[in-house]
Amino acid sequence: MRSPWLEPWGDVTKTIQHRQDIAIQETAFDTEKQQARGLLRAFIALRHRNFRLFWFGQLVSLIGTWMQSIGQSWLVLELTHNALLLGVVGALQFLPVLLFTLFGGVLADRWPKRTVLLFTQSSAMIQALILWILVATGSVQIWHIFVLATLLGLTNSIDMPTRQAFVVEMAGREDLANAGALNSSLFNMARIIGPGIGGLIIAALGVAPLFLLNGLSFIAVLIGLVMIDMTKLHALDRRLAMQKLDQKQGTIKSLREGLVYVFQTPSVLLIIAVIGAISLFGINFNVVLPLFATEVLHAGPTGFGFISSSFGIGSLLSALWLAWNNKKPSVQQMLVGGTVFCAA
Repeated sequence: MRSPWLEPWGDVTKTIQHRQDIAIQETAFDTEKQQARGLLRAFIALRHRNFRLFWFGQLVSLIGTWMQSIGQSWLVLELTHNALLLGVVGALQFLPVLLFTLFGGVLADRWPKRTVLLFTQSSAMIQALILWILVATGSVQIWHIFVLATLLGLTNSIDMPTRQAFVVEMAGREDLANAGALNSSLFNMARIIGPGIGGLIIAALGVAPLFLLNGLSFIAVLIGLVMIDMTKLHALDRRLAMQKLDQKQGTIKSLREGLVYVFQTPSVLLIIAVIGAISLFGINFNVVLPLFATEVLHAGPTGFGFISSSFGIGSLLSALWLAWNNKKPSVQQMLVGGTVFCAA
């Protein structure tokens, strides 16, 4: 027989158990909320309308750019079957970036960045469409590619530093780390999608459509730039703004100040030195990748496209992690980790 004295204690036990169940449910709910916030944190820079417009426009445009990249390499291979000329085209396209990016950065400081980007993106679009016309009409020659690759390199020497500087104004310094990681994710997403689709198109239709698609892809980023609200850009640091307004400061003086800053800041100098070494001796294997795909792996354009796409997967995963983390990483850790993985 159950004692009546135990009845109240039974009710208390039930109440305690009920409260524990509620606490467990609330804890689980809070955990889910934190996980959701963590996922949203990876895209926090997209809360800025201007950055969002530019980011999605760049996604479309960069897919086209990667299509043209493998299309141009395949075109040179078809025209010449010469590894040296593949290297010459690569040098003509990237040497201007090496030589003139500093001047491009000075130009980005002196002119409205949106205006500069409208000019550079339009120039790249025209270059792609000219190449499409030459290939589609069957009149393309190797010297055409030399000239157009050089012009694209000159355009990129202005476009690249301007884009990077404009991100600060669109996303603000608070979300700059996340915006940079999202830009890297964007680049690598396009690097995965563009070559894969490009290889399939070459196999089915030839290289000409790739240059047309790249030219049309610039429409997206141009529309995004036009729609940017200039009144909602984040203000520059006061010191930089005053320097920008100083009309007496010459280009050479600006370059000298930039170089002095680099050599007086060990962390910046180390980053530039490592990136320079990797770019010179590591990344340029892309130049001979078409020959490697055809001569060593005996792959056609489809295989070449998928091989090119595969290099973006690891980079994309790393960039997404940085976007989710949303913190400025340790320079030493990033340099050591990046160098080890590049060597591997």
